[in-house]
Amino acid sequence: MSNGYHQKMLRVDLTARKAVVESIPEEDLKKFIGGAGLGGEILRREVPAKLPAYDSRNQVIFTTCPFQVPPVGGGAKFSIVGISPVTGTFADTAGGA
Repeated sequence: MSNGYHQKMLRVDLTARKAVVESIPEEDLKKFIGGAGLGGEILRREVPAKLPAYDSRNQVIFTTCPFQVPPVGGGAKFSIVGISPVTGTFADTAGGA
């Protein structure tokens, strides 16, 4: 683990019923930090432009930030990123303590 990251992600394919652990390049973690930034970049790279929200190739991405056990309240956040079925564009939300 470096800089608060484990540099891993779990890719789950619900259609194939498979899950695979993959590495996240360190440069992506430095550039996009985590949360909606990292999720948005994964979405941009992997989901074709103008893909309908309910298309099986679409992704719902859960990401965290490097501050999961901070000594300060409000740091443990996660983001959910995807294509909005209402607007057909990037959408994200965040939750946590």
